[in-house]
Amino acid sequence: MTALGIIGTLCVLIAREPPRAAVDRQNIEASKDIPQRKRFAFWRMLFTAPIRIPALILFMVGTAFGTMVAFVPLHVRDMGIVVNIGLIYTVREIASFSIRAIAGKASDQMGRGRFISMGLVFYTLAMLTLGVSTSAPMLLLAGAFQGAGSGTLIPIIAALMTDRSRPHERGITFGLCLTGFDLGIALAGPVMGRIADFSSYAAVFFLASIMTLTGLIIFITTSSKDLSHSVRFSLNGGRDVYAVKS
Repeated sequence: MTALGIIGTLCVLIAREPPRAAVDRQNIEASKDIPQRKRFAFWRMLFTAPIRIPALILFMVGTAFGTMVAFVPLHVRDMGIVVNIGLIYTVREIASFSIRAIAGKASDQMGRGRFISMGLVFYTLAMLTLGVSTSAPMLLLAGAFQGAGSGTLIPIIAALMTDRSRPHERGITFGLCLTGFDLGIALAGPVMGRIADFSSYAAVFFLASIMTLTGLIIFITTSSKDLSHSVRFSLNGGRDVYAVKS
């Protein structure tokens, strides 16, 4: 893995971006319309309407993802299930890159919201299946659900953030939104581990499913400027009112 990391670093070092002079001029012109105090309000942007809900959704998904990564091996050992743990993650990744090939293009045509909702449904099914799993096939099914959820949700939220950002804001927007995901992963181990100490690994998977289901409800009801727009955007392919006009 160290060797692969070194190879990846070398690939990045030899990569070259296209000339950015024209883009930089456009960014400078665009930034003139932004008050000076707002240009540097980095963390304040996290609580703005276009970013707040996607970041919260990613926090809940990050917690579920971190819970799965941390506790599936322990759950398998505790339940005495005979399975190669690596197969669960193999099935997960196959499901993830398979659904990406479909969901990405489809979301361009049918809207982002319904695919984010679908990703949250898959994540909830994954955590519920892990909670009741007593055999290898159930664990593999949970891995497939989780892969489908991740392959749908993460790329589509990235596309959503692109829709909601001007070119010179995308790095900041992506960084802020993914803060939720990273925070969820960081808290999953210690917090869920503490809960598991007093209950069971199945209980933390059920708790993670409640979090992703709550995330789905939040997204359906608050993803746009009001309830009616949110429902249409998240379920019926309605337009994103926060998208930046090109």
